[in-house]
Amino acid sequence: MSKYAVHKLWFFYTDEWYVTSNELAHCIGIYDTYEEALNAKANADRKSLLTMNSYDLSSDLMGFSENAYGNDFTNSLIEYYKSQNWHDSIKEVFYDGKFNHYEVLPPKNATDDQLDEILRIAKAYFHRIIEYKDIKESIYVKLNYDFWGKKVFDKLKTDGVIESRSTPEKGFYLVNKPPKGRKSAKFTDFQTARDLAIQYTNSSIIEFEDNNFLGRTYFEDTTVSLPMLIAYINNCNSITLQEEEVSDKNVKIINSKLKKLKSNIHKAVGDKYYTLKLPNNENLDKDELNGVFELLKQKPFKIYRVTTEINGEEVKGYVSDSSPL
Repeated sequence: MSKYAVHKLWFFYTDEWYVTSNELAHCIGIYDTYEEALNAKANADRKSLLTMNSYDLSSDLMGFSENAYGNDFTNSLIEYYKSQNWHDSIKEVFYDGKFNHYEVLPPKNATDDQLDEILRIAKAYFHRIIEYKDIKESIYVKLNYDFWGKKVFDKLKTDGVIESRSTPEKGFYLVNKPPKGRKSAKFTDFQTARDLAIQYTNSSIIEFEDNNFLGRTYFEDTTVSLPMLIAYINNCNSITLQEEEVSDKNVKIINSKLKKLKSNIHKAVGDKYYTLKLPNNENLDKDELNGVFELLKQKPFKIYRVTTEINGEEVKGYVSDSSPL
């Protein structure tokens, strides 16, 4: 079944007007039907029209027109403005005391239908709908500093496991070490990237027991759905949840632990105190641990799937001196 994606377009500003080369920028959404994509594109085009901060739509929309500079729509646009009583948004420009040309400002409080009509008259668009057929992508794994902290990050940086990158956003990323050539934060296979991230996460949690979100947080405070997390772990084979019953002998010790972990939970005799136990990597089921991560308030890493090519057409991740609207 086909999927339809809405992609932004790259544009350049030449100090006089906007120009687009029709090259694809990042994706803003993927949809099951063309109609859904068409609706999303229309909403996105309206938003771009309003946020481009144009002082003259008759010139700025020219660079986004289907017929580019062969489409002179100024007179049609002015006629439409007059029919909508937007006279205050039409400006006459004079040089040496003589009328030279009109500038057409974005109208105030325009409806969606009115914005659509402006774009229709200009034959302008800021997004394209692409049917996904042949897709190539790059995978990036960004580690969450809030989950780990300085001590773990310093160790992983020293070991060459993570490096600073700004793609797809600024932060520290898991490093892919190819057999030859420069180290890269880019992976070409999602499963490989995910499994490596889980492996490093598990070993780091074990090595730095108190220097991660799970070690600094009492188990019951790590999730927004405690019954679901407990039920999930109880069905795991490689991950276990230890339950210690609170008694007269250990109640003070346990509540002291909770206070040290800055938990608002107070245990009474007869309650249970939980401790999550993870195996070494050799005995770990990566899918099971990934399921635990999905139920935590703080995730140890985030995986980005960045589309780089669609149906043979490159999707540019960065273009110098340009920006997507």
